This record gives sequence, C-alpha cells and structure tokens, in this order.
Amino acid sequence: MSMQEIAERAIETACKETLEEAGGTSGDIDPLLALKLEKTAAELASILGAWTRALTTAAERPQFEAFVAPTAWDFEVNFKKLQQIDQEARDAGRLLGRYIDSSVADGYAYYQIVEDLGAFVKIRHVTGFGDDYSVMQWGAEALIPRDMAAGIVAHRDTYDKIIAEQRKEKFDEA
Repeated sequence: MSMQEIAERAIETACKETLEEAGGTSGDIDPLLALKLEKTAAELASILGAWTRALTTAAERPQFEAFVAPTAWDFEVNFKKLQQIDQEARDAGRLLGRYIDSSVADGYAYYQIVEDLGAFVKIRHVTGFGDDYSVMQWGAEALIPRDMAAGIVAHRDTYDKIIAEQRKEKFDEA
C-alpha cells in the first residue's frame, strides 16, 4: 500500500467517524457539522500530505558517509583526514560533511554532519581521536537544530581564521 493510499484511507476513516458521531449520513447532517467534517478532512489531508512528502523524499535527501578513522588511535593522521573532508565541504559551501566539536572532560567529542533534514541535521560520532569522548545527550547519533550546527561550524571557522591571522602577523614580524 502506497503512502498516498494510507493517507486517503485515514482521511476517509476520520470522515466516517465524524458522520457516525453526528448520527447520520452525508445527506442528512446539519450544516455546522458538515463544516466540521470538511475542516477535519482538510486538516488531516494537510498533515498526512506533509508526512507523505517527508517520507517519500527521505531517500532523495543528501546524505554523507561519515568519516571512519583509517588508523585506530592515531590522532594526527585521523584528525588531518577529518579536517580535509571538512575543508572540502567548506569550499563547496555545504554543511554536509562538516564536523562539529564539543568540549568534554579534558578533551573534545567530534561529530560529523551526515544528513540535512531541513530544520535539523543528523550528526554521527566520529572515533579515532584520543579518548573518543562523546556528548552524553547526543550519544552515537543525534538530530540537532540546523541553526545550532551551523553556528558551531561558523564559530570554529571564525576562530580558525583569527588564529591564522595572528600566526601570519607573528611570522611577518620575525
């Protein structure tokens, strides 16, 4: 059964229940109840239509295969590879593939943005970096607001730019 058929069946069932509640058939109900029936059908059609579109387009959403550490416990090699993937995504103007980091204990937890869901993004924990800390609330995989992820990435980009400028000034003076 297709998503469209499921949606249509749900609307039909809701309308029948509203008619039964009124104790009649479509020809002998009061006009106010008829309006209620139309409103119920319209609301259900809207909700189910959005749900159907979301499910049918899920396969079409861009996804990113999360980074897998090529060398277990070799921080420098693994981090350079993650930074390379991040740089490619930054150069392409994509949020997908970028990484976010979060301070945990005496280190960082690293997550990569693997799916863009519109208002939210899916992030996946990246391992192969020191203690492999993870954020307790996020676990191995989580959905976070897209604005939050974009803000974390923008903050890191700004910080990296400032540090690069300071290093350049320091070397220019020497």
